Amino acid sequence: MCSSDLLDADTNLAASARAALGSIPGRKADEAVLALLDNKDAAIRAVAVELIAQRAPAGAGARLLKAASDPDEKVRVASLRALRACATVDDIPALLGLLAKSGAGAESQAAEGALAAICAREVRKTPARVTIVKARYGDLPDGRSADVTAIVAEKIKAGITSFEADNALFGDPAGGTVKSFTVTYIANGVQSTRTVREKETVVFPAVAGDPPCSGALLQAVPSAPAPAKIALLRVLASTGGPKAFEAIRTAATGGEAAVRGVAMRLLCEWPTALALPVLQDAARTGTDPSVKLLALRGAIRLVPQTDQAPAAKLAALAELGALVTRDDERKIVLAALGEIATPEALALVMKDLGAPALKDEAAAAAVAIGEKIAPTHAAVVAEAMKKANAATDNKQLKRRIGALIRDTKPQ
Repeated sequence: MCSSDLLDADTNLAASARAALGSIPGRKADEAVLALLDNKDAAIRAVAVELIAQRAPAGAGARLLKAASDPDEKVRVASLRALRACATVDDIPALLGLLAKSGAGAESQAAEGALAAICAREVRKTPARVTIVKARYGDLPDGRSADVTAIVAEKIKAGITSFEADNALFGDPAGGTVKSFTVTYIANGVQSTRTVREKETVVFPAVAGDPPCSGALLQAVPSAPAPAKIALLRVLASTGGPKAFEAIRTAATGGEAAVRGVAMRLLCEWPTALALPVLQDAARTGTDPSVKLLALRGAIRLVPQTDQAPAAKLAALAELGALVTRDDERKIVLAALGEIATPEALALVMKDLGAPALKDEAAAAAVAIGEKIAPTHAAVVAEAMKKANAATDNKQLKRRIGALIRDTKPQ
C-alpha cells in the first residue's frame, strides 16, 4: 500500500501514517512526502503540506510556493502558513503575487504572515542602527572624565538603544561631582551629538536604513489592491526604517478610506520620534475621534524620545496636554513628564498629586524625576517627596520616596 493509500484509509490508520511519514528520516521519505502534493485528493495534499512543514526537506520552499497556487483554498492557506518557516527574501516576489490575488480572507492573512516572517528574520540580521563615534562620561566639559565609547558601542551592538547614564554603567571617574554623559554618533549618515546629565536616560533614534526585504514591498504598495495594500503596510510597519515610514505616511493621506485608516493607526503606534510631527498635527486637527485619540496618545509617548532640550519637550507636552480630556491620557502625560529630569517637570507633575485618579501616577513620575535631579536640587526634591509620600498609598513608591527623603536630608 502506497503512502497516499494509507492517508486515504480510516481515520486511525491515516493518523498513524502521518506520524510515521513525519518521523521517518532520509531522502526517500522526503521524496514520498513531496510526491503527495501531486495527489488528486485535496485532503491528502493538505496533509502533505503539514508533513513538509514538519520535515522541512530540501526544496520545500519551492514546492510550497507551487502548492500556494493549488486549486483548493485549504491547501493554499496551509502552504502559505508553512512558508513562514522556510521562505526567503528570494521568495518575496512570488508571495507578493499571491497576496495581490488573495482577497481579504484567510489566504491574505497567511500570505501576509509569510512576508512578515521573512522580514522579521531580515530585520534581526540588520547591523547596528547607530554608529558610535565618541562617548565620554564625567565632569564635563573640562573636568575628570572617562572614554566610554567601547561600552556604549557594545550596548548599541546588542540592540540596546536607551539606557541611564550613571556610575553603575560607566564607573565613577569624577567622584563627588554630578557628572554628564556626551556621545557623538552617526545615524542614517547624519552625525549628531547628545549630552545628558548623570541619572538621565539617553535614547538613540532607531533610524536604520530599511532592511533589504522591504524594497520589493515598497515597490508593490502603490499598485496593490486595497486588501493587499493594507497587508503590505502592516508588514512594512514591522520592519521600521525611514522609507517604510514614508510609504505609510503617504498612504495615510490619500486613497481608499480603509487604507487611510489602517495607515494612520500604524503611524500612531510608530516606535520612534519620526512620527511625532504627523501625530501632533493629527491630534490637533483630526476629524475621526478614535484616530485623534490614538494620535494624541502616540504623540505624548514620543515627545521624550526627541533630541529637543527639556524646555522644548515640556512645551510640547503642555500643548498636547491641553487636548487631554480623560484621565487615561493624563496618565500618559505624567509618564512622559517623568522622563524629563528637570525641576520644571517635577513642578508640573506635582499639580496632579491631589487628583484621586492620578495621584499614584503623579507620585511615580515625581519619584522618577527626583531620583535623577536629587544631587543638584536636593531641597526641591525633599519638599516634593514629602507631598508625594502623603498622597500615595503605594508601598513600593513609598520605599523609593523614603530613600529620596533620606538622601536629600541636610547633613
